[in-house]
Amino acid sequence: MTEQRLTVLWGALADYSVALFRDLALEQGCAIQLFYHAGIEMAPYDEFDLAFCREVIQVQNGENARIRESTCRFRPNGILMLSWHHWPYMRIAREMRGRGVYVISAGDNQWHGTLKQRVGLLVSRWVLRPAINNLLTCAERHAAWRRRLGYPRPLCGFYGANVERFRDLPSTAKRPRSFLFVGRLVREKGVRILA
Repeated sequence: MTEQRLTVLWGALADYSVALFRDLALEQGCAIQLFYHAGIEMAPYDEFDLAFCREVIQVQNGENARIRESTCRFRPNGILMLSWHHWPYMRIAREMRGRGVYVISAGDNQWHGTLKQRVGLLVSRWVLRPAINNLLTCAERHAAWRRRLGYPRPLCGFYGANVERFRDLPSTAKRPRSFLFVGRLVREKGVRILA
């Protein structure tokens, strides 16, 4: 049986995404090559233990040659890419898909009918579909937007959790009542209104 080799082209890392990659490597036996961008203000996470990855490369914008060279050397069976707005990632996705590598792009935006999205509908045939086999999303509202782009059966299940963090907690019946907010700490999420 051929070893499954997955190149992950990601943005800033988060606990839940690292948990997904760790599960793919340790539970599913997949060799992981991980490219990621340094943390951003909206995702100020600590460093992660990425020892489960076969190769880890932190990239800056515009590092096309480095990404291409490392990916070609790794010879992935598949690529999991965060979004399609990272043009260095799109270039390597298009090339690898042309070589028969299966490419999935993950994202969580939904249809709002903006000018940018309408233009995206017009150019998706020439920009997205030659680079991406399918799209991974988190809910039906997001999947509806993917279908508009020409992907009739988008995959659902983009978000997850690092369940190991919750294994040793007492049951909710034994804890005082509290409220948990899960999301980015940015104005548009309405955290101040919630508080």
